[in-house]
Amino acid sequence: MYHTIKKQLSNSIPLHIAFPAILPIILFETAIFFIILPALEESLLDLVYIHLFL
Repeated sequence: MYHTIKKQLSNSIPLHIAFPAILPIILFETAIFFIILPALEESLLDLVYIHLFL
């Protein structure tokens, strides 16, 4: 019984280290592609529209 608990714990330690390290990277990339880039694109297109038609 002790060996199975030790084996389960040793298998879960890399997951407990990797998951918190990878999660912020995924969230940051998601924020860039779905929030920041569309807002930047819209503001740049508005700027070009103002300079071309006014």
